[in-house]
Amino acid sequence: MCGIMGMVLNQKQRSDDDLELLRMHFADLLVATQIRGRNATGAFTVNPSGIRYTKAPGSAKDFVFSLEFWGLMDTITEETTAVVGHTRFATKGCPTCNANNHPINIDSLTGVHNGVLYNDDDIRDQYPYDQEVDSAAIFALLSGRAKGNPITADLIANSLPKLEGDMAIAVADNRSPDKLFVARDDSRPLFLANDNTQRVTWMASTSSILRQGLRYVDIANPQPLPDFSVATLTSGANIDIKKWN
Repeated sequence: MCGIMGMVLNQKQRSDDDLELLRMHFADLLVATQIRGRNATGAFTVNPSGIRYTKAPGSAKDFVFSLEFWGLMDTITEETTAVVGHTRFATKGCPTCNANNHPINIDSLTGVHNGVLYNDDDIRDQYPYDQEVDSAAIFALLSGRAKGNPITADLIANSLPKLEGDMAIAVADNRSPDKLFVARDDSRPLFLANDNTQRVTWMASTSSILRQGLRYVDIANPQPLPDFSVATLTSGANIDIKKWN
């Protein structure tokens, strides 16, 4: 059981104080998410200039006091598309080897996964990758099937059924940093909620994590991402949902 959380920044002029408040809310939500895993923690930002990430073994409570985390938070600007975090409950792949922790970077893709895969070795045979963790199979599959092109919701919807196991994911492509894709099957939860004051779409693995982590934020009623669906999230505040089963 791992945790996924994050925010998509909808178009809005933001002061330095606004951005700093969002950074603090993101940190609070990341710490609230550690209830779903304390073996490792990581985060990535999606900006027009590209995707940056950092990760480390250990709990989110420790991670948010690191220089690396706040260095990443400093990359959040008015132009940022999304910021995503992950807390890991390790299954396959020792968390002391940081390559096994999330976010996972394969080619131009950076993503996180909650769930367990059972045919990751078969995926590795077809789309080789270096990490031991089973989650890497998802992003190797997407990258391999993209054949050098930016990933799309259609590509994700056509690829995820080839995986055996359970999953909720968030993934961005360095070639199209104006969007974030999130997807889930029927067994791993993922909730979205709007902060209409700050014009931010928040997400977390459960509604209770959203409410606990954002207790100082006036968010709308969290709604689950539909079963077997891929959502494209952009700064335009539009959420395009495609079924994949």
